[in-house]
Amino acid sequence: MKIYKLIAVILLLCLIGISQERNYEEQKFGDFTLEAGKTIQVAFKQKDADTRQIRLVFEARLDCKDLGGYANGFKIAVNGSELHGSRLLNKPLRYKTRSGGGNVWCGLEEGSWMLMYSPDFSDKIKTDRTFVYGLYED
Repeated sequence: MKIYKLIAVILLLCLIGISQERNYEEQKFGDFTLEAGKTIQVAFKQKDADTRQIRLVFEARLDCKDLGGYANGFKIAVNGSELHGSRLLNKPLRYKTRSGGGNVWCGLEEGSWMLMYSPDFSDKIKTDRTFVYGLYED
């Protein structure tokens, strides 16, 4: 059985939650490859913890030579607490595929995140009309 690599790009945004101003501080951690079954820890500082929130923005995929389907394959935890679908911002929990199927990116309160098999981070998953597992948006 081939072992796929998880490739993720992570950007942590520490945003002021109460202020009307859109002041924020970005902490970029860059690209990294994570071998199957391995974990990575990323440390960061957050000032004014009572008035700020942390937003995790990232792209992740299962490395594969061609576009493929999807699989659960990614867990995220902050301070030891796993993050699940109920914590999504600016993204619907459910997605549809061109074949008429669909799923959720992650369970509301449990499970791992759904990732696609892809050779890169291109938008081909949305634009290639021949790819039956491609994302479909109303």
